Amino acid sequence: MLGKGNFWKILSIMFLLVAVIGAGMGIRNMAAIRPASDYEDKGVYEFIPYRVLPAQRENTGAVGRQRRLHPTKTVYVLHYKAQGHSSYRYKLDTAGEYTARQMLAEKKSVARRVLAIRSTNRYITVEPELTAETYTRNQQYKYIWIIGCSLLYIIYFAVYGRKRLGF
Repeated sequence: MLGKGNFWKILSIMFLLVAVIGAGMGIRNMAAIRPASDYEDKGVYEFIPYRVLPAQRENTGAVGRQRRLHPTKTVYVLHYKAQGHSSYRYKLDTAGEYTARQMLAEKKSVARRVLAIRSTNRYITVEPELTAETYTRNQQYKYIWIIGCSLLYIIYFAVYGRKRLGF
């Protein structure tokens, strides 16, 4: 049986591991963010749904045995194409097959801004109110927050947690 002190030691080490991984992944992802100047704004388009297809995704909602038994889950992806520019596409994972089919039947359009990546033949779609600058800034803020929280816990553990837990 695990004593109270051992439980907190194991938990704090697990949090430390998560913090180290989070900081590393945050730094890696932060370095991969393209500068806003790499994007060319192609404008806002109305995207119309045209098909639903099932797709396999990692089952992040399950834990323990359920995750081992069911590592993937089926989601239904609603595919959209832009009106006026047939090569632009957008995909949306839906809550289930019924929801996806209902959204397809309604033919409700969504507005998306298309940002072309200058050095490649690729593009991304973002919310219509975002520009290349605001999109990249939001990405940077997200990873700075992850890195900051991770580093705060690492510093806390190095200064206070080790002594308190007897490391």
